[in-house]
Amino acid sequence: MILDNKLSKQEIIILDGAIGSEIARLGGTMDSAAWCGVANKTHPEVVRRVHEEYIRAGADVVTANTFATNRHVLAGAGLADEAVSITTRAVELAHEAVNNVAPHRPIAVAGSMSNTVAWIPGTISPDPTCFPTPAEEIENYREIAETLATAGVDLIVMEMMWDIDRASRAVAAAVETGLPVWIGTSCSLLADGSVGAWNKHMEEPADRFAPGQVKQEAKSFAPLIE
Repeated sequence: MILDNKLSKQEIIILDGAIGSEIARLGGTMDSAAWCGVANKTHPEVVRRVHEEYIRAGADVVTANTFATNRHVLAGAGLADEAVSITTRAVELAHEAVNNVAPHRPIAVAGSMSNTVAWIPGTISPDPTCFPTPAEEIENYREIAETLATAGVDLIVMEMMWDIDRASRAVAAAVETGLPVWIGTSCSLLADGSVGAWNKHMEEPADRFAPGQVKQEAKSFAPLIE
């Protein structure tokens, strides 16, 4: 991978920041159900600009705007059948930004995958009418993971994994591509005051995935965030 040299030296790798909220800040219109997922189609110049600004700020990794482009999220916007094209366009925009700003810097393009679902319009609550079956969800995750790999991402970032069942399905699909997979969880304070996810201390969340899906270093995440 493009970041192997930095990783082997245990150097700090700078990731970009929020994508959806930056798209909104710069004038992109958010869809009431699929949030930033449709912006690759409706506001590509804004999406590209977000990536460019992060690159100028020193990011080593830019994350394609694919957090909300899987089929069951785009279904909320009536765009389920455009999941592949919208996801592909997102990766293209990220690569275009790298080429525009820093073509000679070793910048990785990450594909984002989430376990989010379409929202009830006007809220940030999941829309139960858009929940796929587990089998449909698996196929949808495989579709986006394969699309990201085909489009040319260097790695897949699992963002805001907040539901263990959905997260496990999404991670399985990402791992099937053979690409490096980075996992981020949505954390909360546990009863004992420590930081955790899925009611587990931060040493243990990766163990909640099916055996063999995740290669985890034997060290705690907790000192990094407590």
